[in-house]
Amino acid sequence: MKAVYYAGVVFLSLNLGACSFGPVEEAHSNTYMLTDISMQIPVAHPQAATLMVMPVTAVRGFDSTAMRYQMRPYQLSSFAQNMWMAPPANMISPLLLKSLQNSHLFQAVVSGPSMNNTTYTLNAKLLALYQDFTVKPSQMVLSLELSFGNNQNNQLVADQVMTVRVNTAAETPYAGVQAANQALSQSLGYVTQFVSLALMQSAGSAL
Repeated sequence: MKAVYYAGVVFLSLNLGACSFGPVEEAHSNTYMLTDISMQIPVAHPQAATLMVMPVTAVRGFDSTAMRYQMRPYQLSSFAQNMWMAPPANMISPLLLKSLQNSHLFQAVVSGPSMNNTTYTLNAKLLALYQDFTVKPSQMVLSLELSFGNNQNNQLVADQVMTVRVNTAAETPYAGVQAANQALSQSLGYVTQFVSLALMQSAGSAL
């Protein structure tokens, strides 16, 4: 089967409020979580196929608990008093799994690596998660690289890069966390759409 590639960038902006002139940090240390999952449930009957969702990985610079922000192009900094509870990719992994289980697209969705035989594998890599202060109001930027493969013939079915931007309600790290959770919920919805389309593409190619 010839692999079919999907390449695209998804942009979303939600206007959540007004802005000031730069990041405002509190004096004490704060730790934050990513917890929001997609509320988007596709109308679909479960396929006989099964899906293995590999743990989300992250590129260098976004693989720690540091909360990143940008004040000028090409330069990223970290908040001194604010951090993630765990590396973002680690927090996204179970949320991605749960979102796809809730999608009812597959007979079963399991966390990888798994010894069970599965029909498909989804890989996701975190490319970016930072608060962008080069725009007003600041925006939280979340970017994921996805690949969906057929385990039966070891062929790539589809891949895609998606980027979501969400405006913050204030120029603070906490407002960035709120926007990050909204961006994550939107991104997980887009992942479900991507997987649904890739599944249909794979099924059509097998006919």
